Amino acid sequence: MLSPDAVIVSTGLMTHSSRRKEVRSAQDWDLVLVDEAHYARAGEKKNLLYGILEQTIRGKTKSLLLATATPMQLEM
Repeated sequence: MLSPDAVIVSTGLMTHSSRRKEVRSAQDWDLVLVDEAHYARAGEKKNLLYGILEQTIRGKTKSLLLATATPMQLEM
């Protein structure tokens, strides 16, 4: 009954190795908004934030919004 309606978590905390189990076992969310989402680029090298979003968050939310104010860099 007193569980929070909104949870704000930094991407640094979400991807920290000591918190990954907690993120995986969290209840599902109606909406996840990831600010500075350009840090989750799927490039040639493994990206930790992208992996967490793809493998964990995507399956735990009804809506996933990725926000960034960084211009697209298509050559990367």
